[in-house]
Amino acid sequence: MDVSGHDHDSDARAQGKPQPRAGLTLGPVTFVPELRVAGADDPWAHRKGEPRIFALLWAMYLLASAIVTVFSVRALGYPRAGQFVFGGLSMLTLAMVGIMLLWPALRLSQVRPELPTTAVIFDLAVVLLPVHAIVWPMSMLTGWPWPVTVGILFVITGWGLVAAGVVALTMRPGPSAGSSAARMLAMLLLMVLCLGGPAFRVLSMRAGQPLAGDIDLFSPLSAPWVLGLAAEGQRPDMALTEWVSGAIPAVIGLILLVGCGVMNRWRRRSALPTPH
Repeated sequence: MDVSGHDHDSDARAQGKPQPRAGLTLGPVTFVPELRVAGADDPWAHRKGEPRIFALLWAMYLLASAIVTVFSVRALGYPRAGQFVFGGLSMLTLAMVGIMLLWPALRLSQVRPELPTTAVIFDLAVVLLPVHAIVWPMSMLTGWPWPVTVGILFVITGWGLVAAGVVALTMRPGPSAGSSAARMLAMLLLMVLCLGGPAFRVLSMRAGQPLAGDIDLFSPLSAPWVLGLAAEGQRPDMALTEWVSGAIPAVIGLILLVGCGVMNRWRRRSALPTPH
């Protein structure tokens, strides 16, 4: 209400405009002001707290993964380095499931953000930084040499870039982009990338013609196991093929991300009215 006695809030309510609600107030400080919007017409309601809500969910997922893998090693008796290796690699497998499948499934089931590539980059930082923070100290339990630790993180980052590129490409502005069919194809592609290598391995073993071990390097679920496991009494080491297996998805993911960013920027510029 202004000095003339006119109530602008009542006019806005009469016109059906959503009214912002105040955030949590504690003394003179208001936390997350205008986080929620009254009414059900806000298409961005599910992203009001991003990426903080997503970061919280991701942290809870990683904590649950650690509890059922690395933390459960002590329940098997006196812990040994080999047990920590299996526990750590099992946790990384669950982390890769989250990066390659759960995160894309979450974002592809939501309304496309206003800046898809920027939103995907923020999400990528949210999922990768905690994994890096976990793997570096994990090497003290597993006994991995630092090249192996770097190689595992390199592979995880490369496949994370691939998942980010697929999500950004699917959610880019365009007539057919972001459709239900495009989102389903994107998830199908990611599932094939995750399960294709292990599936070929199982089928070849059942047929009595096992494939070469390098096939396991080109799946985000099995690659960390190839890098982190070694024969009894030996330590794993990085070969040139293993570095290449991490570089290939990293390059592909970077190309997808940069390409989507350039296309989105060009589309926004072309949509601007030309000066007369």
